[in-house]
Amino acid sequence: MTGRKRAVPPPAPVQGTPGEGVPHLLTLTAAARQLGIARGTLYKLVDTGSIAYVRLGADRRVAASELAAWIARSSVKAGER
Repeated sequence: MTGRKRAVPPPAPVQGTPGEGVPHLLTLTAAARQLGIARGTLYKLVDTGSIAYVRLGADRRVAASELAAWIARSSVKAGER
């Protein structure tokens, strides 16, 4: 051995990491924080079907893209009510 370390290639990206086709999932608490609303308000939106969620065992998660879609659906344009 010459004492030099061999260059190790970086690990290959794991398929299914956020940004590669799998949505970034947030807890309901984190999603409420991102929207700037009370957690109870988000639970009502999820329970009424206004915001879609994913169930992971007993937990529910909301895709970050679903939050953006809900904002777009709920936005009121100037002059509209």
